[in-house]
Formats: sequence, structure tokens, C-alpha cells
Amino acid sequence: MTNTKMLIGMTGSFGMLSMPAYLQHFRNIFSSIKVIMTESAKEFIPEESLSLIVGPIYSRLFPLSSTPKEFCHVQLARWADLFIVLPATANILAEAAHGTSSSLLSSTILCYQKPIIFVPSMNKAMWDHPATQRNISILKEYGHKIIAPKQQMGFEYASGAVVEGKYAPPLDEILQFIREEINESEAIFDENWLHTP
Repeated sequence: MTNTKMLIGMTGSFGMLSMPAYLQHFRNIFSSIKVIMTESAKEFIPEESLSLIVGPIYSRLFPLSSTPKEFCHVQLARWADLFIVLPATANILAEAAHGTSSSLLSSTILCYQKPIIFVPSMNKAMWDHPATQRNISILKEYGHKIIAPKQQMGFEYASGAVVEGKYAPPLDEILQFIREEINESEAIFDENWLHTP
């Protein structure tokens, strides 16, 4: 088990349905995990369900108290050694690329001073759209990492139909990517990473 502290941002995608299994595996690898859920992510899985696996879920941008459950975006960004957004919707990619901070997750992304790993999951048409591809390019220019999604059939929550989508790759591929990032962390987490060409 690694001592790396892992922060996971979850957004409203069909890929949320795989998160309980992913979290179980992550718990066996990382000594400490915190989870941020967007409101749309809760439409797929109640936060109470995931809290049974990882403890308190963070979702409120402006804390109401100083209890441990009410960490703010600055505290979460400082706490994390590794930050992964899984699943990552087209919306959160756009927010991260353009520096908006309308939610706890997008604000934490903006505060985080190291590269973030994004694992996109969305309808194929959304993935193929030039705006999404441009946002991915921008994130890469900032030094962030993208785990390329796999094309497969999936249930589209919005329409209720089974359609072609771009979803997170198998767990073993994600874990391998993370292991490589941790092994290279000294180079990746350089103070001047934002200025990397």
C-alpha cells in the first residue's frame, strides 16, 4: 500500500456506475482517499452509498462548519498528493480548461498546483466535438494527464437509449497509468510544471 493521498473527483456520467468497484480497489492501494462528488454525479449513485466505502463525501463549495466533512477546496487541494477526475464529463473538462470555479470540484481543480489525471466518459458525439478536443489540448498544455477512453456501447442516461460512448478504460489500465505517474512524481510535480512547453 502506498502512502500517497488520493483525491478523486466524480462527475455525472454513466461511468459513475463503475465507481463502487473502483473505490474498493483504490482502498487496497492508497492509504488515504477523499472523494468530491458533483451534484450530477449524485444522480447516478447517492453519496451515502459511496461514503460506506470511503467515508465522508465532499460536495459543498462553501462549508457550513469546520467539521472534517466540510473541507474547502483549498484544503482539499493542499491535502492531495494525487488528484484524479473519474469519470470526467465534457463539462468538467471545459471548466478545467477555462478556469471556472462554479463547484467544489472545479474550484479544487483550479487550486491544485500539480498535474491532474482526467479520465473522460461521455457520449461519442460529445467526445468528438471540436470544443471537447480543444479543451483536452488545453489541459495537456497545462501539464495535466488524459487517460484515453475506450469506445463501447453504454446506456445514455439522458435519453434512456443504448448508444455508442467513450468510457473509462478497464481498471487495470487506469491503475497502471497511476503507478507510472507516481513513479515519475519527482519530475511531474516540479514547481515550474505550469510552464512546461
